[in-house]
Amino acid sequence: MKTAQPFIIQPGHVKMLKGQAATGDSFRDLFPKMFSEYDESMYIFWKGIPIRFHYTFDCFASMGNCINLLHTIATEEYGNETFYFVTNVLSARWQVKWNTSNITIESHWQGKTGFKNYADRINAAREIKMSREAFLAEWKLPLIQVLNMIDAANGRNINDSIETKVQQAGSVLQSVEAFGEIYTKS
Repeated sequence: MKTAQPFIIQPGHVKMLKGQAATGDSFRDLFPKMFSEYDESMYIFWKGIPIRFHYTFDCFASMGNCINLLHTIATEEYGNETFYFVTNVLSARWQVKWNTSNITIESHWQGKTGFKNYADRINAAREIKMSREAFLAEWKLPLIQVLNMIDAANGRNINDSIETKVQQAGSVLQSVEAFGEIYTKS
């Protein structure tokens, strides 16, 4: 029996705010304006522990940097990068190392007030190792969602930084053949 990947993403079923056209000077400005604050969240499961990323309040803070990291992983055969995640209850520093076939992430999580025990639980499972292909596949649907929202909001070509993120995300998608684990089991 195949064991579950140590890192799984469950994207929400997002929809664009009605009547919203994209505006903003950066990807960080654009992203929260595209999603309703009442839509579903995306969940990352870190060795089975769910970590919530609300599209409007959490994902925008990290998604631009995440696209940079994913693009680097998809285009560079070997690498070692530091990446920071932020949510309304947690922050994390990931040390990401990869080669042509595998990826290792050593993380350190910090909980905001009232969430220290939650961060400690995740820190007990601090390191994940998996195939590089499987890691990138987990990001396929969230990247498609982001690109679809940018297109629906007429956000392309607002400025060079947003178009750069669109091109990077598209490059990652071209390198990923499969969807993440949740969708391959469905």
